[in-house]
Amino acid sequence: MSGEFDGQVAVITGGAGGMGAEVAARLLAEGARVFCVDLAQPKVDGAVGVPCDISDPSAVCQAGEYVLEQAGRVDHLVNAAGLVSTTRPVEAISDEEWKRLLGVNLDGAFYWTRAVIPAMKEQGRGKIVNVSSRAGRTLGNFAGAHYAAAKAAILGLTRQVALEAAPHGVYVNAIAPGLVRTPMLSGSVADERVEEFRLATPLRRIGTPSDIADLVLFLLSPKSDFITGATVDINGGDLIL
Repeated sequence: MSGEFDGQVAVITGGAGGMGAEVAARLLAEGARVFCVDLAQPKVDGAVGVPCDISDPSAVCQAGEYVLEQAGRVDHLVNAAGLVSTTRPVEAISDEEWKRLLGVNLDGAFYWTRAVIPAMKEQGRGKIVNVSSRAGRTLGNFAGAHYAAAKAAILGLTRQVALEAAPHGVYVNAIAPGLVRTPMLSGSVADERVEEFRLATPLRRIGTPSDIADLVLFLLSPKSDFITGATVDINGGDLIL
């Protein structure tokens, strides 16, 4: 490994599994100090676990203070935590389910951005990557209106914060993955439906956490220093159709 992120500090929400764990492992291998924010313990050796309900603003505030006390700075934030629910008509979505989905998929990204961006601005450098979804770009094949609404709102949050933070050397971008083989996918979508979607995708495959990590690390690296406020699709060509 190149050690491209030597000495840098990264916070990964949803870092205990799926895409977040892969990003955490890659950053650690490249020399970063990584804090995995999750309700579960991180499975990545060397990562520091930060237990936190990201839908709770006071919990995020305390966790953010802890990271800054321990590390003294935050160079990167990856808002990868996500929650999905089975597709259902909008009239069947309860108030509790709506609040829970938006709390994790949208509020958590806002709370963590708010917690770390003052330190990034003060140090004159920082990169934030928000994980949206194909559902935020068009619609959700396997999730409902609450998921699609949250993931679309992530894109607006990304653009606005990017505009505000750019004069301070802070970059904010989003990625919009299609289907990715994670425990969340296998736990919510039947294998037969995943196979149907794979066959309808131009590249004829489902994404992997490694695909996502490749893109995230590019957006966190100096190679992307003329990119901010952007949303990068990563879906095997699905949106070509």
